[in-house]
Amino acid sequence: MPGTRGRIAAWLFAAFLLAIPVRSAHAQAPHVPCPLLSAKSVAEYVTQGEFAGTYRYTIDVNWDLGRRDPTHLDILVGLLDCACVCDTRLFRFVSPAGTSNGTNLFGSCVVSYAADYRCLGDPAIAGTALGAAIRLHALEDGCVNDGAGSGKFVFYSPLPPGGDGMYADAIALKQGLNTCFGVLIGQLPMCDCTVPSGPTSWGKVKSFYR
Repeated sequence: MPGTRGRIAAWLFAAFLLAIPVRSAHAQAPHVPCPLLSAKSVAEYVTQGEFAGTYRYTIDVNWDLGRRDPTHLDILVGLLDCACVCDTRLFRFVSPAGTSNGTNLFGSCVVSYAADYRCLGDPAIAGTALGAAIRLHALEDGCVNDGAGSGKFVFYSPLPPGGDGMYADAIALKQGLNTCFGVLIGQLPMCDCTVPSGPTSWGKVKSFYR
């Protein structure tokens, strides 16, 4: 019967979600969820080019907040209790660090984003103690998001990925004075403080991970 098949399908989907380990990047209770916000992260070891010897993290995000544009998007990488969390060499970005769909006076366009690393968390969402964050904000080039979008964002790090998991509240969207959160499925960096202390070139840092 159709109703029975529907219940079976729902049960199988719930079982699939339960099979994914729920990991805590920041060990916090759930916060206000976004109406729609989902993210998937994949890590890949880079063997050639400028970032050889590091991991490329690719984050695919979908969101819908209604009419109002999000102020910026945060990837909450956590790294709580990580002694080297504020080492500026842990994360590198290209320009743009990501893109999403958008609109302007002429119709559809592509929104480009710049990224920066906030090792003690994003001050814009201070008080939530969510740990280290990668903040992505749209470049002011005339193309804006209309409140709903899908985007792809990339960052590089010598930190290896943890296992696949479901990270609660690992994505945050700032909208005016409010922030809402979503779940990220996939891989996030885990702490590894074998990075040498003191100033050095990025190439030298990479050599410590080979």
